[in-house]
Amino acid sequence: MSSRHIFILLLAVTIALTVMATRMLPVEYMWWMIGGLCLVGGIEIWLYVALVRPVGALTNGIGLIKAQDFSSRLSKVGQIDADRLVETFNRMMDVLKTERLRFNERNNFLHLLIDASPAGIVVGDFDGNVTDFNPAAVDMFGVEPTGLTLSTLPGDLGRACAALERGGSVSVRLSNTDIYRCSMLSFMESGFQRPFFLIERLTREVQEAERQACHRIVRTMAHEVNNTMGGVATILEILAQSTLDEAMGQAVEACMERCRALCGFVTDYASVVRLPAPETAEVVLADMLAGIYPFLEGIIPAGSGIVLEPVSGSFEARALVDRTLFQQAMVNIVKNASESIVSSKHAVQGRISVSIGDHPSRIVVADNGPGLSPEASRLLFSPFFTTKPKGQGIGLMLVSEILRAHGCRFSLATDPRDHMTRFSITFPPVR
Repeated sequence: MSSRHIFILLLAVTIALTVMATRMLPVEYMWWMIGGLCLVGGIEIWLYVALVRPVGALTNGIGLIKAQDFSSRLSKVGQIDADRLVETFNRMMDVLKTERLRFNERNNFLHLLIDASPAGIVVGDFDGNVTDFNPAAVDMFGVEPTGLTLSTLPGDLGRACAALERGGSVSVRLSNTDIYRCSMLSFMESGFQRPFFLIERLTREVQEAERQACHRIVRTMAHEVNNTMGGVATILEILAQSTLDEAMGQAVEACMERCRALCGFVTDYASVVRLPAPETAEVVLADMLAGIYPFLEGIIPAGSGIVLEPVSGSFEARALVDRTLFQQAMVNIVKNASESIVSSKHAVQGRISVSIGDHPSRIVVADNGPGLSPEASRLLFSPFFTTKPKGQGIGLMLVSEILRAHGCRFSLATDPRDHMTRFSITFPPVR
């Protein structure tokens, strides 16, 4: 029973006793009894003002705090000490309201910042289960990591993250040419550390740094080699015009051939550096491939038995491409596929297929060659890297330059399920 109810009960008893006194007591005692009861009633009213109303006000304040209603305020009760408590309580509620508003605003801003961040963020609970992630993380992993743990995130990127220890960081190069820096960090909650992954995309920065370094090397190499070979070739031409015996003539001719080969070798590298900017136009991908398909069939080595299958898939897919540059890229891709099949000396017949997809527009060149290891897939598009014993690393280097200039996403990897090696090219949307 609350103090207010007790006060009402006492007041009712006092009134009842007063009424009984007026009816039952003699006249000479009645007024004394009524006076005493009135005094008791006055004391009760004073106690109500001094104790019951303040207690009721504090009880209302406790209810406001439980309901987290920081907008309502208590009214003064007319008792000095209680009114001081009411003023203090109201000031406390003002501070709580301000702090909660500030917290909500900062929390909302933090969520907006995380959602808009280009870095992927995956947050785990104290047991390592994924609780939060932003759109960038979904794009990087290709799926929403709902129901996963920090140690079971999908793909090569997920495995790289799972291998990290708290506070660790690692750079990862994937088979689709993307480069990431993964860090495992933590923040405090309820006195304990909660882990999260911060994944930054470094593809553009690293590729541009590699490209600039490659261009400087090629320009320096071409300058020095051409200057040297020019002088050597002049001397050899003078010797060739002289009267020489047969052995010496053959030696001079061999040296001149090597000079020409070396100059051609350097020229091939320099062609990558001097790649023109693409002049794009909207084309139907099937029509563009049809124009060079006879040539693609012609670059397959005669007698190799390799079959270039007809184009399949969507014949309506469109993209913005520089026809000349992109056809050159396709030539290098098919040539690379045929050379890998020839080098493998498979007992099965070599096959190369070209398929076109839509939404988004894409081209996939698949072959049944010997395949690529995951390590090779991650390094294929690095400058001067090659898996061929006599390769120069120029073909895929040129292809990557052309595709990046078109804004394409691409990858070259072997699928362990069917052992087919696929060069996948995804075009940006036509605006």
